[in-house]
Amino acid sequence: MIERTKLPRALLALPLLVAGLAASAQEPDERAAQRAEMLERYDSDGDGRLSRSERDAARESRALERWDSDGDRSLSEAEREAAREGRRQEQQEIRDRYDADGDGRLSRSERENARADGARLGRPGGGGRRGGFRGGR
Repeated sequence: MIERTKLPRALLALPLLVAGLAASAQEPDERAAQRAEMLERYDSDGDGRLSRSERDAARESRALERWDSDGDRSLSEAEREAAREGRRQEQQEIRDRYDADGDGRLSRSERENARADGARLGRPGGGGRRGGFRGGR
């Protein structure tokens, strides 16, 4: 049974809880909308899923949209370096924000927290040719 002194505190916390639940309920809607947009744009065979080749095409298209500064639908070496540097900066910002223990690496739980907030992470221990996150604690 709740003590008399704790009941008012619990009632004061209730609006915060409701507001938090409402905010988190919006996130899945945003993600669903993003997934629907990705399928609309890149599901070339219309099967309702993105195959590996469709994901690769989506990744390339999005990279061009973001980093093709001269508009020639191709990334020059300078544009590729700008993309690499931009991605390094993004990953560092994610590390700075979610590295709770300050060890310079994201543990499994820190990565899960980042993903829950929608952060785009490199692969643990190597995100491609360079960089990435190590750990797995």
